Amino acid sequence: MKYLYFIFFTLVSLLNAKNNEVIIRTVNDFLDNLRPGATLIIERSFSMEGIKDSEPNGEYYKINDVYGDKMLFVSNLRDLKIIGKEGEDITILTPYEAASVINFKECRNITLENLRMGHDPQPGYPCEGYVIGLVDCDSVNIINCTLYGSGIYGIYGNGVTALNVSKSVITKCSESFVFLWPATKCRFSDCRFSGNNLNFDGFSLSNCRDILIENCEITDNICEPSSSEWDQKSMISGFDSFNIRLRDCKIEGNQFDYFTDMSDGDQIFYSGTKIPEDNFRISLWKE
Repeated sequence: MKYLYFIFFTLVSLLNAKNNEVIIRTVNDFLDNLRPGATLIIERSFSMEGIKDSEPNGEYYKINDVYGDKMLFVSNLRDLKIIGKEGEDITILTPYEAASVINFKECRNITLENLRMGHDPQPGYPCEGYVIGLVDCDSVNIINCTLYGSGIYGIYGNGVTALNVSKSVITKCSESFVFLWPATKCRFSDCRFSGNNLNFDGFSLSNCRDILIENCEITDNICEPSSSEWDQKSMISGFDSFNIRLRDCKIEGNQFDYFTDMSDGDQIFYSGTKIPEDNFRISLWKE
C-alpha cells in the first residue's frame, strides 16, 4: 500500500511539473508567464528591445527607464525556472547600452539554464549595464549559461545568499567577472572566466563570506595597467571578506597587477591550484 501511495504522489508531482511548463517564443510570452512555480522553456531567442512596447508594470515585473533605455526587473518570485530548449542555441540579449539583460529583486529559488545572455549594442557604444543583476535574492542557480559583454559585469549581486553558478562561461565583460556585495554561501564550479578585458578586479568581493571557486578556468583575461598605486587591480579582491576558497582551478594567460589583496590563510585559501607569477605584473600578494 505504501508503494502504491508513493507511485501515486510521484505521478501527481510529475503532472504538476509538466502543467507548470510554458513554451516561450517572444519577450511578451516571457513577461506574460512570469509567476511562482513556472518553468519557462525558451524555444526561440529573443531581444529585450521588445519591452519598450510592453506594459511597464506587471504583477511580478517592472520595466524601468535608465538613461532612455529600458531595463527589466523581475521581483518577488519563488520557484521560477527559465530554461533554454534542449539542443537549441538560445540567446536572450539587450540592445540597450545602459541596461542589464535581466535583474531579479527579492526572489528565491530561481534557475537559469542552457542560455546565452548578453549585450548587442550599436557599434561604438560601450555598455554600462551588467548581464545578470541580483538584489536581495536567495538560492539562485545558473547552469550551463554563457554570460557575455560588453556589459560591465557578468553577474552583479547585492545582498545575495546561496548563488550557485555551474558549467557556465563569463566572457567579454569590461569591469569585473563577478561583483558581489555583500554575499554569503556562493559557489562557482566548473566555470570558465576567459577573454575579458577589464578595468577593475576580476572577482570584486565586498563584505562576502564563504565563497567557493572550484574546478574553474580563469584564463586569458586582461586588466588594464594601473595609473597609480591606489588604482592597482587584483584577480580576486575582497574588502572585509573572509573564507574565500579557490580549489582545483586553472589560472593561465592573465594580466593583473596582483593575484589578491586578501591575506593568505586568513581571508583566502587555495588548494590544488597553481598561481603562476607571470600572470601578475607586480606581485601575487598586495600588502
